[in-house]
Amino acid sequence: MEACYEIAARARCNPRRSVRELTEVLRPHFFSRAMRSAGSAPAMRDVAAMMTPEQIAEFYDAQGVDLNGIDNLARRFLMYLQQHGTASEATLSQALGLTHRQDFVEVAEYLVRLGLVETSSAGRRLTRDGVRYVRAATPPDLRSRISRAPG
Repeated sequence: MEACYEIAARARCNPRRSVRELTEVLRPHFFSRAMRSAGSAPAMRDVAAMMTPEQIAEFYDAQGVDLNGIDNLARRFLMYLQQHGTASEATLSQALGLTHRQDFVEVAEYLVRLGLVETSSAGRRLTRDGVRYVRAATPPDLRSRISRAPG
């Protein structure tokens, strides 16, 4: 169960993204690792046993995704707001090179959910927590802001 929470937190608590990560990224990664260590095709049970929360966290850390699901795109989003202050959706999308609105919405909504960004009529801006997050040498653990409750 904790492995599922680790995947969800690293995938911005997006159910489709979490399932896609598990099936298209994590399973092949751990299968490949198990195959290298065993020298032959491993049983799926052996692959699943390797997928501990710690091993999953190590994988995402190596990919540049922090414990809160902040990846390179989300970091650039936060850094842009730190450097430029309040910005509109159009300005942020252009600055980040996002051509699909849904990509922008997913990142923006998640950063709001974490309490790092707020939205006003003038656009989006960092909250005090967002400023602290950007300045921190080690990102604070914000997982308590992500509900584990179903529904």
